[in-house]
Amino acid sequence: SEAYRIRFQGKDSYLHDVVANKWGVLWRHLIRRSLLQRHGIAFNPDFGASEDYHYMVRCLYYAEKIAYVEECLYHYNCSNSNSISTARKESTAQWYGRATDCVEEFLERRGILPAYENDLVLRKINVKNMFLRFGIPLWNSNYPEVAGFIWKKDVEIPLKRRIVYTALVAIDIPRKIIKILRNRV
Repeated sequence: SEAYRIRFQGKDSYLHDVVANKWGVLWRHLIRRSLLQRHGIAFNPDFGASEDYHYMVRCLYYAEKIAYVEECLYHYNCSNSNSISTARKESTAQWYGRATDCVEEFLERRGILPAYENDLVLRKINVKNMFLRFGIPLWNSNYPEVAGFIWKKDVEIPLKRRIVYTALVAIDIPRKIIKILRNRV
């Protein structure tokens, strides 16, 4: 499919996309065991979801070379409503948040966080959006710092989503209206 035919200018460009939540999935990559062993990379057993995001950022950061297959060879079974990928649970949103926080800490420890700040904001907005279904107070309490980025020109957020986020931050909208907005965005 055309969605997978993306050209990158190099490792840095690819890592920016992964940090921004575009390709931080394990199923798209083959990783040398020597890379994992050399840098002590392993899955975090405390994550019940989004564990591949943190894992892939570390793998790509340390990789000397990146190659990928442009063809989609893996398909999710979306019919299981109890799977982590399709279930809409607060715990899943919390795991996504924890993985995001771990990536932020990793980038900060490496001294490269400023270069990935806008990409990380996009990820945080996506995670924040997951909390919306659990109420405005929970949505407001997760990543409140992204509100300052909603209207920045160099952060790629669709106008419709910018307007909805601004409204949610500004006023406490009744739950019925939130459901309507969530279905349209």
